[in-house]
Amino acid sequence: MTGEDRLALALSVYPAVLRRAAYLMLNRADAEDLTQDTYVRLLAMLPRLDERADTNRGMLAVLYRIADHLAIDRRRRAHLQIVPLMDTHRTMHSTSDPLTDAVDAIDCMQRLRALDDEQRLAAACVYVLGMSQSDLASVSGMSLGTIKRRCVEAKRAISAAWGPR
Repeated sequence: MTGEDRLALALSVYPAVLRRAAYLMLNRADAEDLTQDTYVRLLAMLPRLDERADTNRGMLAVLYRIADHLAIDRRRRAHLQIVPLMDTHRTMHSTSDPLTDAVDAIDCMQRLRALDDEQRLAAACVYVLGMSQSDLASVSGMSLGTIKRRCVEAKRAISAAWGPR
């Protein structure tokens, strides 16, 4: 089956995928967003699908699995609050003086530069840019455990460098 045939098959089961997304998200707008993201993810993996996805039932299984995983990711992200290191520092030591805040931001950047390359990459991507650890692991090719370890080490190093205030 060609990629165009698979895409036509995937589009033919769109109403069923939308119903599944509505069940998962409990909101029509979120269900439509989830369905759209499911099809975007399917397009990325379309060339890698095997012959099991060539049937109506097989394509539904693939799309349901993608939708389920995306819904779980959305729920996790809704409960997870990512606070960049600089914001954490400001929250803990907030001042109304812009000069002090600027000095604190420079201090944070110097602490990041003091880390080794692996720790700096993990800390900058996760805590400053707000990238998820799993996304960083897939982009960098490192294991998720390695990314988590480097993030923890970076936080410890920065916290130890700031010391008590």
